[in-house]
Amino acid sequence: MSAHGDYAQWRLALAGGKPELLLNRPWCGYFATQDRTSTVKAARWPLIACAIWRDENGALRAERAGKPADPMDIWQYCASRPITYERYQFWHENHKWPEEAEAT
Repeated sequence: MSAHGDYAQWRLALAGGKPELLLNRPWCGYFATQDRTSTVKAARWPLIACAIWRDENGALRAERAGKPADPMDIWQYCASRPITYERYQFWHENHKWPEEAEAT
């Protein structure tokens, strides 16, 4: 699949569409996922940024909070939370989401 086509499902989800979600077929894109390694005690685990993409050889790659991750391992946790590239970048630059930064 072309690099442009790899992101089609993610773009559709961002636009409010309902792309098919299959646990064994990760999409390329930018997502939020729960940080289950956090020691923060709250009603919900905090959200962190992650991404899935294809490398120059066509293999799926992923990162979760800036650390390499297995795309198949994170997909089921991030698939329902697509985010814009801008939100992804903001999180990586600030380690918080834009709305959290505005609140402080």
